[in-house]
Amino acid sequence: HFDIGRFAGLVAAFRNMRPDVVYAFNYPTTVYARLAGLVASVPLPVTGERCVYLTRVQGILERFLAGMTECLICNAEAVRRDLVERVGIPDRKVITVLNAIEPCPAVGAEEKRAARALLGIPEDVLVIGTVGRIEDQKNPPMLVDVACLARREALRARFCAIGDGSRIGALRSMIRARGVDDCFLLTGERPNVGELLPAFDVFVLTSRYEGLPNAVMEAMAAGLPCVCTDVGGCRELVEEGVTGFLVPSGDANLMMQRVRQLATNAPLRASMGSAARARILRDFSVEKLVSRTEGVLRSLLAARDAGPRGRRLSARSAAAVE
Repeated sequence: HFDIGRFAGLVAAFRNMRPDVVYAFNYPTTVYARLAGLVASVPLPVTGERCVYLTRVQGILERFLAGMTECLICNAEAVRRDLVERVGIPDRKVITVLNAIEPCPAVGAEEKRAARALLGIPEDVLVIGTVGRIEDQKNPPMLVDVACLARREALRARFCAIGDGSRIGALRSMIRARGVDDCFLLTGERPNVGELLPAFDVFVLTSRYEGLPNAVMEAMAAGLPCVCTDVGGCRELVEEGVTGFLVPSGDANLMMQRVRQLATNAPLRASMGSAARARILRDFSVEKLVSRTEGVLRSLLAARDAGPRGRRLSARSAAAVE
């Protein structure tokens, strides 16, 4: 439902602040921000899109709102393609500015021992881990499938999922029902994820859809090889056979094969983990994110009087000004 109080509050705030640019992130916040910006005469509405998720009805609304939007900035090329090809947003309005993280310090043996101690996991056990909300989007049953396959193949490993969500109760029940509760650790939400990641030997992502997943970026920065479903922007992070592996969404058998390949080859884990960290440091720095975003916004500000609302500057032109 439409929250008239939220809308009115934004209109009042915009009229009071009189901003040149309003940069809103993700549905439905972007809906309220652009409609309120129209009423309050905000010159340059910009949105940040973070995931491939719009339904058909939301897509229709997004096409309408795109007419009053100067630029849609996506955190992954996969998100940009989805908006252009599936949703139908004009290509000239949509640009990719890759997401970034502040990388953690390099992980050593001491950090690994400390993380294992925090989780109560022995040092001599292989740990397959994931981090994220326990929701249908993340497809947690696929991780249980992989754990069952590992049990069948006598792979001595512990599976660990850090996070909470509406499906955590169902996940606990599934783990018990399938007899893998003795090798599966659910930590719930933890504030110190950065301290816990070094406990993992391999990071896995089983999502059905994504944008550019921060969890994978953080795992790579921690020097972990990653086995991810080939959805959204995962392909823009994971270089097949270099920093990890990609598998089709829902293919637990292939994910298990890749996990086993890494589990039985410590030098491969080390080389992929090192390459993963180097890739994050090289290509996904906060400095690059800030510089490119600032360049886009400055180019839009420079063109604020160049034409009618929503047509002042194409995203492609904005992308060229950094």
